[in-house]
Amino acid sequence: MVAIEPSPLKAGIYDRIGGWLVLPAIGTYLSPLYKAYSAYDVLRYYSDGLPLNSKLFLVGFGLACIGLAFAWVYACVLLSRLDTLFPNVYVGLLVVEIVIAVSSALLVTQYFGAKLEQDDIKETMRPIVMAVVWIPYMLVSKRVKATFYGIPIAAPLPPERLQGVSAERDVQRKAADLTMVQRFGMVLYWTGLLLAGLLVIGGLIAIANSRNGSEVVGYFCFAGAFVSWLIGRAIRYVLVGT
Repeated sequence: MVAIEPSPLKAGIYDRIGGWLVLPAIGTYLSPLYKAYSAYDVLRYYSDGLPLNSKLFLVGFGLACIGLAFAWVYACVLLSRLDTLFPNVYVGLLVVEIVIAVSSALLVTQYFGAKLEQDDIKETMRPIVMAVVWIPYMLVSKRVKATFYGIPIAAPLPPERLQGVSAERDVQRKAADLTMVQRFGMVLYWTGLLLAGLLVIGGLIAIANSRNGSEVVGYFCFAGAFVSWLIGRAIRYVLVGT
């Protein structure tokens, strides 16, 4: 596990987690345990006497929590290495958490006709609040750039310090210093990802109301979500090169 201390290196480069970055770091290390418990908390209600739809929902949600637990373990590994992939993986996992939380709440209310309790509402809002706070921080924070990409906060690296920086770290720093066109490409990519998430939620709502014959609309929404993600990914590859 990477050291969590507020002490910076010289020239504004950090090799430890500090500042406000400590909070999402702690959340990352705790998330695998939290998701594993969520999977247990859902799957313990599984029973052979339940209707088929309820069984599918419980198993599907439980497997989603298990998948997220493993994904957060991967994020922990990236964080421990101060890998440049961590900020993007962290943002992506928060988006996935929102999609799963909102879609499960919609299925419970729209398809099963149940009412959300106060604890259920809190669980649905939790990833949304986290995304609102930490996604912008991961994308624009100078601390994040200085910790994961090697971009100095205050001053460029002096020659003697530059000699001690590995070639891989230097390449990562240059890759993170995006041009205006590349930043625009990233904006388009995240827009496509957001649109894909909204289409997935819309598709789940349509399928949940399939008794009204709207399941076809749901399948079109899923197809549109895939196309939206694919276009955004292609734009990112062309403009950003990643």
